[in-house]
Amino acid sequence: IKKKKLELEEKEKDLEEKIIQEKEKTLKLKEEILEQETTVDSDLKIIPKKVKKQLKKEESNIIDKEIELKKKDLEIKKKKLELEFKEREIEELAIQEKEKALKIKEELIEKETELSNVEIELHQKIIEEKEQRIMESELERAEEKINKLKADKSDDSDVDEDS
Repeated sequence: IKKKKLELEEKEKDLEEKIIQEKEKTLKLKEEILEQETTVDSDLKIIPKKVKKQLKKEESNIIDKEIELKKKDLEIKKKKLELEFKEREIEELAIQEKEKALKIKEELIEKETELSNVEIELHQKIIEEKEQRIMESELERAEEKINKLKADKSDDSDVDEDS
């Protein structure tokens, strides 16, 4: 895009130089006509009329070329504006894509946070279940000891009754 801008600017400068050159040619022709008209020679009076016609043709050609150059200049300006518009569109698209990427990152962070929370809850539940199993097994051992002690006591009381 920048290269195209530079190319367009160079073309614009070239066109302006051509306009200046054409104007200089016109001035030279006008000077020549004035010099020829000032001569008093009767044979030369016919030539200035031809030169005037030629000058008018040259002037109209120059005007046509100026119009053409102005058209080209306008086309160049139009292309510059189009390029600027496209640059803005591209910048806007880039901004939109960045916004989308940020939203996706935010969603990803939220999901990762949720996942971490779920993992933490899962680990807590596993720990709670292990603690509960440990407590249950300790309770079973305690009940077994109590039952054993009761059994031992009843054996002792049976022995006492026997004696």
